Amino acid sequence: RRGSATREPSAKRWPPCRRLQPDHMRRVFRIPFGRAHIGREVDDELSFHLEMRAQRLIAAGWTPDAARQEALRQFGDIAAVREDCVIMDEQRERAMQRADVMGELQQDISYALRTLRRNFGFTAVIVGALALGIGANTAIFTLIDAVLVRSLPVSHPEQLVAVGDPTRVGSMSNGSPRTDLLSYPLFRDLRDQNRVFSGVLASGRTDRLDVRVEGTSGEFEHPRGRFVSGNYFSLLGVGAFAGRTFDASSDAIVGASPVATISYGYWTRRFHNDPSAIGKTILINGIKITIIGVTPAWFSGEIVGSSNDIWLPISMHDALRPNQKALDDRLTSWVLVLGRLKPGVTMTQAKQQVSELIKRNIVSNGSPQIAKAFLDRGPKYYVSSGANGFSRVRDTFHAPLLTLMIGVGLLLCIICANVANLLLARAIARGREMAVRLALGAGRSRLVRQLLTESAVLAILSAGVGLLVAWWGSRGLLTLASDGAPMALNLATDVSVLAFTLAVSVLAVALF
Repeated sequence: RRGSATREPSAKRWPPCRRLQPDHMRRVFRIPFGRAHIGREVDDELSFHLEMRAQRLIAAGWTPDAARQEALRQFGDIAAVREDCVIMDEQRERAMQRADVMGELQQDISYALRTLRRNFGFTAVIVGALALGIGANTAIFTLIDAVLVRSLPVSHPEQLVAVGDPTRVGSMSNGSPRTDLLSYPLFRDLRDQNRVFSGVLASGRTDRLDVRVEGTSGEFEHPRGRFVSGNYFSLLGVGAFAGRTFDASSDAIVGASPVATISYGYWTRRFHNDPSAIGKTILINGIKITIIGVTPAWFSGEIVGSSNDIWLPISMHDALRPNQKALDDRLTSWVLVLGRLKPGVTMTQAKQQVSELIKRNIVSNGSPQIAKAFLDRGPKYYVSSGANGFSRVRDTFHAPLLTLMIGVGLLLCIICANVANLLLARAIARGREMAVRLALGAGRSRLVRQLLTESAVLAILSAGVGLLVAWWGSRGLLTLASDGAPMALNLATDVSVLAFTLAVSVLAVALF
């Protein structure tokens, strides 16, 4: 705004013997403290222009006071001009600061990459060590997330409540009523009499299934199966990928619904994604069953660590297992239950009512001897969150996974200590470089930012390699843990795993 005008330094403005105050010090060294300096600079410029205009008027014969008044009149609304100038200067400064930050960041990253490339051996050692630590932590976290943390891929899993011991996914008990497993009649009582659930489903084991496509010969297949109530898919909010799923009507008459829904994986392995598989008849334990639908690829059931191939209506249990009839037996406990909470109902209310309902039905429907024995045992009632589904592996590997997590955390600390020693030695070797850069005018904060950028680049490279280590490591650990028995876990690298890897990388940068 000054154009070509210049101003001679005035002794009046800078007395040689005057002690400089903090405000003067800022002006001398041009150190911007916040945005207050913008207002001061605008005031200086406006004062300069008014002074020059007054000087021209004085030279034309005006008195000093009249010249100042006329200069103010000619200038116009000085407050409005000042406000406009301050706004424009602030906008320009913000734009310049953003440009400076982005430009300096680009320079820092480019320099860091060149420096690390020139020292390839050193970089490879650092990245390899950190990748091992980050990858080990991510691998264990992936398993923890899949086994202990991740919710079922169903509609609103937070509303689900598990009734029964979630670890007893393949159990059956005869002779006396239980609370860790429920009999099918007790499930019906719970379904019909509760006031806290909008819907209740049952799930029970099938044991070994002998399966063969009708009209074919050869050996029987033995896919994983599960007896479930007719409302199983609708309550979980799982639709069909192809065909349809069976519904609550399949429970209306015992043995009258010879249908099955198969998984996407079984459809791929056995039928090679053939659409004609829908409607095909298969023989299960000698009973003709019609395939009516295929579930989506992302759904493998409500049991974590186990992938089901076939879901059968629970009303077909006695027909398919004639030697283990259990649909009308209150002393045969074999099903687990998932309920969906009604709006406004809390988990505490659900626990209280479900516990009372189970106790009342067992006592009222059993003989006096059975009821007395049940009450004398002081039964425990299993009502817990069902968001994570049922799982035997969760109980088995809970403690080992947490122990491994602590171990790999300590490993990362040791690796960071070693990396810090390597970087300290390298920093000593770079002492001459830093001294030269300081001598050329680089600020200490600028050098620190450059070193942090190099560390961040190392961490990002290590995180990328660490994700590969984690991918192989998590699957290797799963193979070792399964001990020959297939264990189905979703080990996909999702947002939570990526966020954990990023957090570990940032922690590594902070440590070394």
